[in-house]
Amino acid sequence: MTEEFFNIDNSIVELISKGVIGLSALLALAAFYLIRQEQKKPTIRPEMMKIIKLFLSFNLANTVIVGLFTLPTFQKNKELSSSLSEVHHIQEDIQVQDTKQVRLMDSLSAVTVHLQDSISQMIQINNLVRERSNAISDISSQINSQLVSANSLLKDTFLLSTFKAGVDSVEASMMSVSTLIEKEKTGTLTLLEKTTLIKKANELNNRIFKLNKAKNTNTKEALSKKIETISKTKK
Repeated sequence: MTEEFFNIDNSIVELISKGVIGLSALLALAAFYLIRQEQKKPTIRPEMMKIIKLFLSFNLANTVIVGLFTLPTFQKNKELSSSLSEVHHIQEDIQVQDTKQVRLMDSLSAVTVHLQDSISQMIQINNLVRERSNAISDISSQINSQLVSANSLLKDTFLLSTFKAGVDSVEASMMSVSTLIEKEKTGTLTLLEKTTLIKKANELNNRIFKLNKAKNTNTKEALSKKIETISKTKK
């Protein structure tokens, strides 16, 4: 109610105030005119003169009172209206700021949701990378174990081939020594062949010693297992 009253246009208040003052002034002039007319009559009526003077005094007092109270009130209303307009501008600014704040909060909420989604995606990617790293570690360990098995198999193959070569070499040396011994029995052995016989006999002893050493290192059962492993691998 108060806000609607203060929102009345100042021109309307001013018009009403001036109308009341003008009407009071006109009534005062009319009373003054009645006094002049009463004085022109041959017989003046004291009671009528008294009433007219009272009416004139009332109108003059009404004009002064309305002027004294209405015009300052109009000025204050004008100042108050300007203050209210400033308040309205401030309220509009506050509403604009509230709207901006609401939009900012909405944007912040959207950014927060996007950030949460990004964090969850990062966690999923981290878990995926960890799983792949574990899988790569498992594959690497399997490859290493397979490489160790392959190296062991190659080493066993090399030892077996070395052992076979030693056996073949001993057999060849034994055949050569046997031939020279047969010649010695028949008496057809020359001096150079005797020297060769002694040399080959020493070589045969050395090879037999190495072969026995290899045999002690790799027993017959171990060699059979290695041969089976090699044959299965070749298949």
